[in-house]
Amino acid sequence: MTEENRSVLRARQNARARDRFLLREEEHIRRLTSTLARRPITRSDDEWSVALLAVSQAIDDYDETRGAFWSYAALVIKSRLTDLYRSQARHAREIAVQPAAFDGEVDDSEGNLSVQCQVRDAAGVSVDTTLRDEIEAIGQELSAYGFSFFDLADCSPKSTATRHGCFAAIRAMLTPPPLVPELQKTHRLPLQALIERTGLPRKLLDRHRRYVIAASLILHGEYPGLAAYFQSVKKEGDS
Repeated sequence: MTEENRSVLRARQNARARDRFLLREEEHIRRLTSTLARRPITRSDDEWSVALLAVSQAIDDYDETRGAFWSYAALVIKSRLTDLYRSQARHAREIAVQPAAFDGEVDDSEGNLSVQCQVRDAAGVSVDTTLRDEIEAIGQELSAYGFSFFDLADCSPKSTATRHGCFAAIRAMLTPPPLVPELQKTHRLPLQALIERTGLPRKLLDRHRRYVIAASLILHGEYPGLAAYFQSVKKEGDS
């Protein structure tokens, strides 16, 4: 096993190791993202926040038997950037602008990143709530609960059964009458109410408290970009 693979595995198992890994590789991530976005990326750009989330996801999902980590991470970053630009393109089309601004050349189904940038620029607007702003906002909100947004990578459910349980808890938090207002008032997960609504064991809820809290706040609040990362919660509830 290479030293790079060992670093990735350590980052997967420990939140502090993950933070150190991301900090150490910041410049590498920025250069890689710039290459994929086909323009220079700074730490103030939306692409930077997207890339950090993508690398954190890659750390969790990477299989060291399938080649170099950064090759896999690049695929994840590119996929997330494509999602970002498609979202911005859809937003741009909803803004009242002259049709000529798009020159009739836009097809966001192609996933071409440079075209997506042109759509955004041609519309002459900026997205009101960027992913970067959402991450900063939820980070401030979560600080009242004693953890940060990036702690989620370490406390996310891994097994299928645990994930289903967490999803059930999140849906119960949002089901009318929602329990999120109580959560926001007390800064404590309403365990007893969740147990009564879901029948889930207290141990599971307590162990994944941070994940349930963060997902509930994101889905209940004004975080459309981050909410996209929790679509599986809704899909499973609809199935």
